[in-house]
Amino acid sequence: VSIIIASHRKRCIGQCVKSIVRLTQGLLSIEIIVVADYPLEEFETNHPEARWISHPEISISAKRNLGIAHARGALVGFIDDDCLPQSGWIQAAVKFLEQNPTLAGFTGQTLVEWAPGKSYPVNEYKRLESPGYRTNNIFYKKDILTGIGGFDTRFTVQREDVDLAFSILEKGETIGHCPNCTVQHLHRAGER
Repeated sequence: VSIIIASHRKRCIGQCVKSIVRLTQGLLSIEIIVVADYPLEEFETNHPEARWISHPEISISAKRNLGIAHARGALVGFIDDDCLPQSGWIQAAVKFLEQNPTLAGFTGQTLVEWAPGKSYPVNEYKRLESPGYRTNNIFYKKDILTGIGGFDTRFTVQREDVDLAFSILEKGETIGHCPNCTVQHLHRAGER
């Protein structure tokens, strides 16, 4: 399994990578690929478990495509840098695909962190808890991603994930939903 994180929030990435490493210790067939648009030296030193790739553009689609090009796993998982995988995330993903081998991919379940007393557009983020094709928690077979040509780079910061899913569905493939494959979307202040 290749886990790809297209990152532009350097204040979040360390916690995300640490969580993935903690949950995947002892699982030899996991790789973590971070593609980021900020200096990487500190992160390469502090988190050598991940492969760090620099990409000068902010484009989330271009970063994800670069991650796919470097991925060695037959299953590619995407998580955002402001999300933390929950216990059993990878194991649930692998088991779900083994039980549903005809799927092109599947979404997981997202839980939104509640931060009482902080200014936070809760209703906007609560939508993330309903199933969708969001790359904050989704897995695809690598051959499906390469066959479709990856993410459309005309979508630079949003909707690239839904566009990719629609392209896959238009090819007659099926995308499932694994409710046991859970991530927590962290409280994020100070962003539009």
